[in-house]
Amino acid sequence: RGMNCVNCYQLPALREADQRTPEGKAHALGRQALLETAVSGDRPLDAASLRDLLTYHGNPGLGCHGGHDMMHTEFSVIALPATGRVLLREGYPCRGAYTEYRV
Repeated sequence: RGMNCVNCYQLPALREADQRTPEGKAHALGRQALLETAVSGDRPLDAASLRDLLTYHGNPGLGCHGGHDMMHTEFSVIALPATGRVLLREGYPCRGAYTEYRV
């Protein structure tokens, strides 16, 4: 139903390519698990629900503001191929609107 991209390689052949320790990858892997759960469930995958999900500040948070691990969200992208739309937000998703592009 959907796919995601976080700060870690997901293909088995590349999983250790970045050479971080397990502790160094823990936040990214937690974010990946959270996104995988969201796209595999019954939750709608429309633009509004995905924007809400990407502003989540729990632990692990998808909208990162530099906490103990100093991770920051630089941009957020939502691609909706069935409708030919891509939504882009530079900076923190919770602090502004996404710009919509038609492809």
